[in-house]
Amino acid sequence: ATCLPMINHFTRKILKCSRIDDLRLRYISVDATKINLQCDPVSNHWRIVSAVCVQRFPSICRVKTSLEKEFYDMQIRLQIQKSRLSDFEVEEKDYLEKKLAREKKAMEEDLDVSQVSKMEGATDFEELQEAKETELQNFKLQSRETAADKKQDFQSLQRKLDQILYLLVKKQRQRYMWQMPQGGLDPGESLIQAAQRELEEECGTDLKVQFLSNSPVAFHNYKHSTEKDSIFGSKVFFFKAQYVSGSVKLNLKELEQHVWVTKEEMKQYVSNDYYNAIAPALMD
Repeated sequence: ATCLPMINHFTRKILKCSRIDDLRLRYISVDATKINLQCDPVSNHWRIVSAVCVQRFPSICRVKTSLEKEFYDMQIRLQIQKSRLSDFEVEEKDYLEKKLAREKKAMEEDLDVSQVSKMEGATDFEELQEAKETELQNFKLQSRETAADKKQDFQSLQRKLDQILYLLVKKQRQRYMWQMPQGGLDPGESLIQAAQRELEEECGTDLKVQFLSNSPVAFHNYKHSTEKDSIFGSKVFFFKAQYVSGSVKLNLKELEQHVWVTKEEMKQYVSNDYYNAIAPALMD
């Protein structure tokens, strides 16, 4: 019997709007942490597909806007005013107070200030102070532009370190060549199981990701250019995953190339309908 119990509101909305409540989704198990669904790989002449939206989060912050920089500078000033002095700052303050007192006494006694002997330990402190100032002056920030940025290496994870990147793969066909790792369901598989398997088959086992949910975040359907085995289209369910470690090792029997792109750059690769379907689930 057909039943759709305890599926979240977003999934129910997808099923209703896309007219696929006749996919004979079969409820297997539901608990507080897992929703496991199985569905027929082919139903009513549509192929059911699971896709993985792999995202790599930034490792450095973006360049601040003028407003953000002004606010940041204000926060630093307030922090300095309210913070307690460090050991070095306390020692520096004590040294300057004693130095001013000795110079004042020398002036009162009509002595040459420059000839006043230095306090005990003053030389060591001044050398330390000078060394720290020299170190600060020589400090240079590393460039935000990496070698991958300069070479425009879209296959490298070391590009655009201040932005979120998404994984796209290129398939050996004319239509919908560029897409996220995706593939059809095997008999008995759930949507999430198919997504995990397809990512491993297409991009290798070295790529480690963390799936963020057992529920899809986006949906897309399209008709095939030619009908094959009575299948005239595909319905694609997108699952989000966070990049953890490793690199892509493409299955060259199925794929030709891969790229890591920003949300804006993705428009240059995927079709308009594909992008419009996944864009609401993407972050800049």
